[in-house]
Amino acid sequence: MPAFTGYQKENPLYKSLSAGARGLGTSLPKFQNISKPPVQPQAQPQAQAPINERFKNLGAITTPYGGSTRYEQYHPGVDIANKPGTPIKAFTGGTVTDARSGMGRSQKPSFGNYVVIKDDKGNYHRYSHLTQGYVPVGSQVQAGQQLGTMGYTGSTYSTSGGTGSHLDYRIYSAAKKYYNPSKYLSNY
Repeated sequence: MPAFTGYQKENPLYKSLSAGARGLGTSLPKFQNISKPPVQPQAQPQAQAPINERFKNLGAITTPYGGSTRYEQYHPGVDIANKPGTPIKAFTGGTVTDARSGMGRSQKPSFGNYVVIKDDKGNYHRYSHLTQGYVPVGSQVQAGQQLGTMGYTGSTYSTSGGTGSHLDYRIYSAAKKYYNPSKYLSNY
């Protein structure tokens, strides 16, 4: 460091700043070696079901939760493929809040025919691309009750050259926050 000249030492601004710095240094708490709290183990993320895992008679996963499709970079549901007409049963009980039928294949992004069930926690379960649905809006359904049949209505396609018949199953809150539906699938 360069030596200070007599002028700098006599400068009132220099004296004021120097005194302030010395005072600040003496007012700070002394360094203490504080050990870090133990690291709490974090919950392991829920494992994704591998593609093509089978769910008894329902079918094989072709797009897992968080995967991507032709229409979505991040797929907030699970696509499960099987032949058209495969029975689709409710994964949870609740009230049917929305249903659409009478749709065919479409080139536009669309869920096709679907059924939406609101569960007792306020979450919505959407079953899309059905050939047909069997439950009207307002009806109460039980877990395991047949809602419709798997199909390829709306925007469907197959990366393996099949018909594109599949179930797009999504769970979301009233605020449109999506949840991984794997726990419901594991009970199927």
